[in-house]
Amino acid sequence: MLQPFTLTPQESFLYGVHLEAETLSFSASGTQVVQAIAMLTLETLLAVGLVVSSLNGSLDVGGTPVNNRAAGAWVGVGLLVVAVVLTYVRVRPRVEADCDGLSIRSAWSTRRVGWAAVSDVAALETTRKRTAVLGGPGWIGLRMRAVTSWSVGVLVLSDGVVLQLPCFVAASRGEGLSLGGATSTELKVAALQRFRMHCIS
Repeated sequence: MLQPFTLTPQESFLYGVHLEAETLSFSASGTQVVQAIAMLTLETLLAVGLVVSSLNGSLDVGGTPVNNRAAGAWVGVGLLVVAVVLTYVRVRPRVEADCDGLSIRSAWSTRRVGWAAVSDVAALETTRKRTAVLGGPGWIGLRMRAVTSWSVGVLVLSDGVVLQLPCFVAASRGEGLSLGGATSTELKVAALQRFRMHCIS
C-alpha cells in the first residue's frame, strides 16, 4: 500500500505550498502577493483620485483644466479595471500535482502534463531583473530592491521542451536573501521531485 506523502517542516512553512489529500499545490509566493496588493492599492488610489477630481471639476493636465468631467471619470474607471486585471494576472498562476500529473495554470490558460511525459523537475538561475519586496527590521517595514539573479523552477519534458513553473520564482542564493540556505524555489522543486517519485514508484 502506498504510504501517504508528507511535506518536510521547511516545505510546509513556505507560503503558498499546500498538501490536501493527495494533491500538492503551489500558489503565488508571499512576495508576489505583497506586490500584487501594493500595486492594486496604488492603482486604486490613483483611479479613485482621478474620478473624484473629474467629478469635482478640479482635474487639470499640465495646468490646463479638463472641462469634460465624464471623460476624466471614465479614464479613472478604466484604470481601476486595468488594476483589477493586473492583480488577477499576478495571483492566478498555480501548480497542482496529483498522482496522475500536474496542472500548470498561467495567467490565461491551464496545461495538464502527465508524469509519464516529465523527465525532470529542476531549479535554474536566470538573470532577468525583477524587484523584490523585503521585510524590514523585525518584519515591521517593507523595502524594495533590484534583484538581478533569480532561481526559477522548470519542468523538463521527455521531448526536450522546458516549461517554467509559474509559482517557482525566488532570488537566487547569490543575492543573499535566503541567508545561505536553500531558496524557496529550491525547496518547492525538492518537494515536487519527491512527490513525483512518490507517485511513480
